[in-house]
Formats: sequence, C-alpha cells, structure tokens
Amino acid sequence: MASIELICENCGTANPQGAQFGQNCKSFLAWDRTTPSTPTQPRPATGPVPPVAGTPIGPPPTAPGGRPPLPPTQVATAVQPTPQRDTAWAGFCTWCGAGNPAGRHLCRRCGLLLDRNDGWAVPRVAGGQAPVAAAAEHQRSVPGWYRLRGVIGAAAVLAVVAGAAGLVLANPVGRATGTWATLNRQAVDVPVAGVSVEPPGAVAGNNTPGAAIDGKVEELSLAWTPSGEAACGAAPGTGWIVLQLREPTRIQGLMIYPGLHGDNPRRDAEYLPTLVGVEFDGVACAARQLGTAADWATIEVDSGRPVSTIRIGIARAETKSTEPGPRVSLTEIRPFTYA
Repeated sequence: MASIELICENCGTANPQGAQFGQNCKSFLAWDRTTPSTPTQPRPATGPVPPVAGTPIGPPPTAPGGRPPLPPTQVATAVQPTPQRDTAWAGFCTWCGAGNPAGRHLCRRCGLLLDRNDGWAVPRVAGGQAPVAAAAEHQRSVPGWYRLRGVIGAAAVLAVVAGAAGLVLANPVGRATGTWATLNRQAVDVPVAGVSVEPPGAVAGNNTPGAAIDGKVEELSLAWTPSGEAACGAAPGTGWIVLQLREPTRIQGLMIYPGLHGDNPRRDAEYLPTLVGVEFDGVACAARQLGTAADWATIEVDSGRPVSTIRIGIARAETKSTEPGPRVSLTEIRPFTYA
C-alpha cells in the first residue's frame, strides 16, 4: 500500500503521513480535518405509544364562559439599529462656516477640528508626546500665512508700544495734556502782541509786517532771492517772520494763508510758499508743508511748553509763472492752542 503524503497548503512541501506540522514552514497541516466519530447504532423502530392508563383523553381546558383559551400573543420587539461611526469628512466648518479642502484636519480659519471622529486627533499620553507623524501632518495642513500673521501682529504691537513709550518719556506731562486737548479739538486763538521781520530789509515793497495778523486780506510780502534751499527755516538770503505773543502760551498749531488772497489777480505772478520752518523761542526748528491751494493751511506743531515768540521762515517756494516777481507772500498767520 503506497504511503500518503500530506502537501502543505502554505509552502507546497510534501510531508509524511501522520505529520501535524510542515517540515519546511512549520504550518499546521490539518486545520480542515476532523477526527471521525464512532458510528452510532440505529435505534429500533417503535410504534405509537399508547396513552397511560388512568389518563383520560378529552378536549383542552376551556376558559370561564365556555370559550377556548386564546393562543399566546407574540409581542414584536423593535430592533435597535447598531450605531454607525460617522466617517463623513466635514468640508465646511461647523463653527465658522469656512470651506476647507479635503485632507485638512483643522479649519483654515478658526482652527476647529473638522471631523470629531478623526483618528488624527489622538489624545496625548500622560507624560508623553503626540505622535511625530501627526504633528508633522498638522504643520503641513496649517497655511504659512496663518503662522506669519501672528508674527507680524506681535511685531506691530511691540512697535506701537515702543513708539508710545518714547513719546511719553520725552515729555510726559506735555504729551498727556496735548493728547487730551487734541481729543476735544477746541482750538483757541492765541493773542499776538506784534510782528516783525528779521532782518527788516527782507520786507518787499512798502507793506508792513503787521499785515500778517490784522485779520484782513492785506498780505505780508518778503523779498525772494534765495541763494539756496533750507531743510528747515528761512532759506539763505531771506528773512524770518517773528510773532511776539501777548503772554507766554503753549502753541499747538498755526493757521497760515499762503501766498496772496485767492481773489488777487497777482497771486500766480509771484512765488507761493510750500515749506516753512517754525521755531519757538529760537529753539528746535520744525518743518511743515503748506501746499499751493488758495485757502487756509492748518499745521500741527506743538511747542510743548509756554513760549513767548514764534519764528516762521519760508524754506521753499514754487510758482506757475514763467517770469515770476522776486517776492513771496503770506496773507495771514494765526497761532492757536487747544483749550
């Protein structure tokens, strides 16, 4: 009788009969075999069993009233559905409504977890760290501009704080008072006792320096033959306009009408001042732009303390005429402060 070899289903190696595990891969050889059971002896055929003596055979018991009992009622039991895990990807944030592309875990706008069943959001193990792969995936999903926005915002806040601190430390009392007055914006004219020009020969024609504060359309004209431009103050070869205040007052601005009045036909025939320099008591010149419009120009310039004199020098002038007259004018000057 030939021996029966068992072929391993895992590696195909032939194994001798009776082996339980493959000789090559050690896999179990007979997972699908079962031990034959002992054949059962057939039972002898039996006929119907007669009823036991003494037990009468009759109709089934009846309920009171002569009616047979009702069959048992089967109550239908509602089958509870097996809860299914929500694996749908939330394309729109449920908090802010922003749309998010597929593959993101956090909302691009508010940072909320888009899918609460997302396996990416695994909790940290006590005393451990989040998986490196999850952290790297999060960094890739956050746009670069979102991270850069925080850096720029922090830098802007620091710059504002540093600038405000520098202004306050320079003159704490004056800055605090000036801020309060600027918010109220109640400008009050400062009385001027007199006006002069230095040197006196810088006055053009026969007009007087007092025309700059008389409240009329009469102008104060200066000779304009500068030998150069000045960064602040009177240009070389020109003069300064000096306002003597009635009493020491803190000045916070000037209203100047540059050039001749708009109704004067000679306005465009001479130079118009566009840049002036302002000094208080001869200290610290501040340059301010005037423009060329035929209207009042309001310039903010703060003395920071009560002063007695204001010096105004024309640093630069322009003209539309091809043959302008050698003069520059100011129709009116009004210093003011905030109440």
